[in-house]
Amino acid sequence: MNITFIIDISGSLDIKSIEEMVNKSMEAVEEYYPSVTSINIHEFNYKIHQSFSLSVKNSTYNVEDTGGCTSLYDIIHIIFSGMKKSNHLILIFSDGEDNNSIMSREDTVETLKYYNKFWDILLINPKRNREYTIDELPKKRKPKWRLKIPDIKDEKLRK
Repeated sequence: MNITFIIDISGSLDIKSIEEMVNKSMEAVEEYYPSVTSINIHEFNYKIHQSFSLSVKNSTYNVEDTGGCTSLYDIIHIIFSGMKKSNHLILIFSDGEDNNSIMSREDTVETLKYYNKFWDILLINPKRNREYTIDELPKKRKPKWRLKIPDIKDEKLRK
């Protein structure tokens, strides 16, 4: 059994709630999958921040830094495309909100449903302390920032 945690560190989630949920999940892995010795961890915001393995026994997960936009849909596609279709449990820790992906929500839902045939995929919202289904993945939100494109008619720009 391979176990992967995909963790949203974009800043929309409270660091303490992320750490609590991940550490509780690590304890559950240790109890229910005693043969598993390490977990693959991918932290992301608008990109994959870092990927590493963490020992299940006597380890504590800590978030070092948060912030940035959220590209959840893109990250799911990137990580899933590089994984083998073997026995896998995947936990995605995110509020599900996306404001920066190129991929659409609909494509991501289809991808999750396709891979859910091969793997067990759990979507966990640390903000609400609950699991949610693939169909409950929130719709993409518009980014809070806007790129202002100057109007060429502006006198200052023409000079």
